[in-house]
Amino acid sequence: MKETNDISANQKVAVTSVSASIADLTESLQYMLDLLKQEASFIHSIRQQNESVVQMIEEISAVSQQTAAASEEIASSMEEQATSANELAQYTEKLFMLTEELDKEIGEFVVKR
Repeated sequence: MKETNDISANQKVAVTSVSASIADLTESLQYMLDLLKQEASFIHSIRQQNESVVQMIEEISAVSQQTAAASEEIASSMEEQATSANELAQYTEKLFMLTEELDKEIGEFVVKR
């Protein structure tokens, strides 16, 4: 009977040891699960921030395209104004030459009183 009691005591110690190990393992697994949940939350937050950054970059790109288009329009208008200014200068010079010619032609007439 002593032998049976010793075996029973040894089995009880083994069961207690296994139960303690399983409890430690469960606690470790729960800790790992909590860490994984925390990491998943961080990843979710980073994805949201990434989406915000992408949206901002797209908005900046759209503004840049609008600015480029406006700059092209301004450059075109400036080119047209420069062309108009050159034409105006040519017309002014021609008018000046015509005025001088008119003065010369008028000077040939003698006014009698």
